[in-house]
Amino acid sequence: MSLKIYRTKFQEDPIFILPSNIDNFIRNSYFGGGTDVYKAYAELVHYYDVNSLYPYAMLKPMPYNLIKKHKNMYNIKLENFFGFIEVEVLCPLDMARPVLPFHFNGKTIYPVGSWKGVYFSEELKAVESLGYKFKLIKGYEFTKANLFESYIKYFYEIKKIVQV
Repeated sequence: MSLKIYRTKFQEDPIFILPSNIDNFIRNSYFGGGTDVYKAYAELVHYYDVNSLYPYAMLKPMPYNLIKKHKNMYNIKLENFFGFIEVEVLCPLDMARPVLPFHFNGKTIYPVGSWKGVYFSEELKAVESLGYKFKLIKGYEFTKANLFESYIKYFYEIKKIVQV
């Protein structure tokens, strides 16, 4: 129902169907949510609950029009790229809680060391500050679009009223 509401009331631009070879490449970057269990202890702390994390993420720019397929990305800088990239990853061996996922034998793991995988550029940019290093191999570059902003803001305002 939400898709029907979005398409009839909020969608301004068409949503393109990618060719299967590009779609399959991008799907290699899908991992789902990671969960961990920790036995935590703290005193005099503040507790924060994240409200509506998925809608918040939908307010960020989304890949929209395919600009270019890059067969060799040796001369491309990650900070100037928006899209999906196959990379060689180097995660520091002493990282206590790695955050970048990897598909291994049908499971999702969070390793240290090195491996090759496909990731969304913005995810790679977010983990660089943690010590991850990347060698860009090949990828698909896209334009950016804020496809869901009016939809999310409309329903979030209703949610705020109902919660009071």
